[in-house]
Amino acid sequence: MSKDGHTQLLVLRTGYAPGDIDRDGALLARVDAAIDETRAAVPNVEIGMAGDVVLTVAEHEAIVDGMLLAVIATVVLVLVGLLLFYRSVFLVGALSWSLVVGRWRRSRSPRSRSGT
Repeated sequence: MSKDGHTQLLVLRTGYAPGDIDRDGALLARVDAAIDETRAAVPNVEIGMAGDVVLTVAEHEAIVDGMLLAVIATVVLVLVGLLLFYRSVFLVGALSWSLVVGRWRRSRSPRSRSGT
């Protein structure tokens, strides 16, 4: 507690390796729940979080979001390129369909799970 009686610092140290995203996410969920309970019990309280766990989870979410955006942009650009090259929605659709079905069947075959 600070000298003015208005500020308190709580330091939470994890007992696991840094960067364990599953544990970090679970810890943040529990801390968020405790913060919500405190805000409900004590109106006008200001609570914030900082540190490695918060940054690790935020960075991980940003990377995943960026990867998703990159995949979507790549698929759209490739489809546009194919449409410009072949000038046929039917041909590009047939090609895309065969690639999707082939990849799906390959991922479902027992052989693909064994690494061969």
